[in-house]
Amino acid sequence: MSQVHTDLLESRTGLPKATWGDTVLALGPFLLLPGFDLVWMLLTPYFDVSIPEFGSLIGFSILGLFLIILVIGWVRDFPRWVFPYWGFLLLVGLYLQNFTGTLFGTQFTGSWLVWLPLVGVAVLGSLGRGGVQPIIRLLRSIWADWTSLSFTFYGCLPLMFLVAYEETRDTQLASSGWGLILAAGAILYMRSPTIWQRFTSLVAAFSLAWAAAMIHLAIYWHGRQDPGMRAPVAWADTLGWTGGMGVVLLAILVAPGLIGVLRRVIRPAGNL
Repeated sequence: MSQVHTDLLESRTGLPKATWGDTVLALGPFLLLPGFDLVWMLLTPYFDVSIPEFGSLIGFSILGLFLIILVIGWVRDFPRWVFPYWGFLLLVGLYLQNFTGTLFGTQFTGSWLVWLPLVGVAVLGSLGRGGVQPIIRLLRSIWADWTSLSFTFYGCLPLMFLVAYEETRDTQLASSGWGLILAAGAILYMRSPTIWQRFTSLVAAFSLAWAAAMIHLAIYWHGRQDPGMRAPVAWADTLGWTGGMGVVLLAILVAPGLIGVLRRVIRPAGNL
């Protein structure tokens, strides 16, 4: 059998679908915004959700839950559903390391200390599973299915939509919509049996959500002049920066495909 035929066969068959239970577990980072908006709307008539203590409780509860999920995923040899949580929390760590300001209603100054929770995850995971064997199995699984790295970055995307909508007001419904589209892509990814179906699921969902967000933001900002702006914003300017941002995000999302190319290059020689 030729090497090309073998590679094509591996990309089409032999990858197990995730169970529906595992699929639901993978949706946490993508349902976070819709869920938060829903809780906010339900509690607003009964509680003052603008108080700092409420934001602190919700924010730290979510981060704590996600850290617990990482430990569970480590002990269980990094199942596919845990990858987006890693992407989400790694991006949070990168942001908080250099952040100074008000966070969850309290003053916060970033430093290397923000990485201690993830170090704790590694320690607990190693103790619970016995040494570095889970890491070795993780690297082997990524080599076999490079879309795991794409799925890791895919977990960052809800936060990137927040960045794009940072200066907007009363757009919670829109941000929830993009979260649901990303969640649909995650479902298709988890339930797809081939590498290329998984890859296509992520790229298609992101592209659809980002294109819709670009149009929405262009409409939102067109002709708007908030305090501090020298002139009203033109829709073309908004499409320009959102389009550039989208290209960068898409490039990062597809970059792990280079592992697939590398496999084809070195596999005949190394018989990997």
